[in-house]
Amino acid sequence: MCVMSMIMDYHYDKWNPRVHPTTTTGTSPNTPEWIQIPPMGHISQEELDEFHELLERARAYDKAHDQPDCELESKKEKLTKLAKDLGVEITFP
Repeated sequence: MCVMSMIMDYHYDKWNPRVHPTTTTGTSPNTPEWIQIPPMGHISQEELDEFHELLERARAYDKAHDQPDCELESKKEKLTKLAKDLGVEITFP
């Protein structure tokens, strides 16, 4: 997996957490799907800066190691929508 892809997945999961049903109190362990926790209420400027810095570093690493273009449009769209829902704007330079 490209580093760029992993960074996008990590931040999506960080800002939009899920919990496995067997780890929550009172939930049937037979529930087949993960339970969606409401997204974070706020993404700080520090977190956005860290996200962009990691993306730049990941892009450089992937390029230096001849990884394919790892910036999948589907992941960009998913992160952009989540950020918008949380009231912030992210960009992919």
